[in-house]
Amino acid sequence: MKTILTIVFAGLLIWPAPAGSKTYSLTVSVHKDVADLTRNEAKAILKRASRIMRTAQCNVRFTLDGDIGRFDVPDTKQITTEAQRDAVHNVKANVKIVDKIGFCFAPGEFRGCAFPTDQPPGPPEISIILTRNEASLANRWAHEVGHRMGLSHRQGRDKKPLMTACAVEPQSVKLNRNECKCFLEGPLSCGKPEIIRCQN
Repeated sequence: MKTILTIVFAGLLIWPAPAGSKTYSLTVSVHKDVADLTRNEAKAILKRASRIMRTAQCNVRFTLDGDIGRFDVPDTKQITTEAQRDAVHNVKANVKIVDKIGFCFAPGEFRGCAFPTDQPPGPPEISIILTRNEASLANRWAHEVGHRMGLSHRQGRDKKPLMTACAVEPQSVKLNRNECKCFLEGPLSCGKPEIIRCQN
């Protein structure tokens, strides 16, 4: 009996990655007044994001779809209002890059924005906005895509989870089984994310 309990307990500690695989082919567009992002840069970023997912034992891959586009939506180089945010979300690309984000789900300073997941009606299912400075951080791309799956921020000050509520940093790579399952099942599969702020 003791041996059986030990085996069962050990099995609970080592969770297998959810079955299946998923590839997200993302289109990217940069605001016309923001420094360019080359196709090779974007491909390298998405390759690193894919490696992060594999390291987290989640069989999800990101690839670039086509060339880098340019969008010309007036007065959206820096997003400061809900209307500007929605106008950029409505650009027909999965990833939109601007200079600064001063409004996402509320006023503030943001490095990426995927909220809200159920508005506006125009964009594709995966629609995220990144700042040009943050665009080189592959974790940020994966983090914001995670919100489009319906993932909330993780509670607490630990910066190691990919879905940390605090600043996404290079060490922000951990995914749990449920988070991986959401990535594998696709956009909005896990509902609407709860807004959780960093606890300093």
